[in-house]
Amino acid sequence: MKKTHVLCMQWVLVLSFLPLLCTAQNLWTGSLVIGNWDNYQSIDAIEFNNAHVGDILQITATNIDMSSAQLSLNNGSWVDLAGSGMVNLRTESYNFVITSVMLAELQSNGVLVRGKNYTLTSVDIFPGEGNYEVQNAIWLGETVIGNWEGYQAISAGSFLNSQEGNLLRVKVKDVGENAQGHLSNSSWGDLIDAEAYVDLSGLSYYEFTITPPMLAELKANGILVRGANYTVEGVYIIDPLATRTDLNKEVSRVSICVKDKQLFLRNLPTKGVVHIYNLNGDKIWENVISDSFRSISLQNNGIYIVEVRSENNRCINKIVVE
Repeated sequence: MKKTHVLCMQWVLVLSFLPLLCTAQNLWTGSLVIGNWDNYQSIDAIEFNNAHVGDILQITATNIDMSSAQLSLNNGSWVDLAGSGMVNLRTESYNFVITSVMLAELQSNGVLVRGKNYTLTSVDIFPGEGNYEVQNAIWLGETVIGNWEGYQAISAGSFLNSQEGNLLRVKVKDVGENAQGHLSNSSWGDLIDAEAYVDLSGLSYYEFTITPPMLAELKANGILVRGANYTVEGVYIIDPLATRTDLNKEVSRVSICVKDKQLFLRNLPTKGVVHIYNLNGDKIWENVISDSFRSISLQNNGIYIVEVRSENNRCINKIVVE
């Protein structure tokens, strides 16, 4: 007798908040001249006991040399703090959103505030929300990528918990004409197994599946987020097997059913795309959404990942075909 496996799911919105700091917390105040990488301010680990993922670590400065000032956060081993990366300092206050990998380092070893050509005046933490988007972030900020002029460094420590098959996602905004996304290794060459030049027209993010060679490079040397004519505001590591969804009503209503090797998708968004991956991270099917209902034939038994993207968000889930 033929076995029929039926699996039906309805997407739901999920909100998850971590505890918040009640008020801003000052970690250090003074007037420390940061010369040409010859001075720094150490903040002890104990100062971060009450910090949470999603809080804002704010660095305030004055006497900034607007042509050359740089800000760097280092861990106890004098390398870039996970989730940070060197910043061309052009404003008196710069905010780092505390990611999970950053918080682990802060609470273990504290931080060294370094750089060149500015005077450090204050280090503070402000309350934030530890929502789903922040939980998956390894770097959050706002760095303008000019015409192959600016870049954002993401330290090797940021990829500590990354795994083969994860998605490396770069969130973008203010996408201009002829905008391109590009990831470089620490030697300014193309990141292995990543598309060299991504056309960002109409995109809110671009991403790549992490292969074994790419993972080795990320964990050894980190990356440089580069390109032309856009602003990068987040870098994320996404587990394609996760069952949680982004908080967006367009994708929250999508329902999925599998019966007799036929995949049924209902309540699809008006604009978007459907991707299907195998467990190796290989894309085996892709189609632009043209209707609220879609039926897809899957010939082989196995476990698959179904991704539905709207214009700005996505939902993913795992299906079993028997």
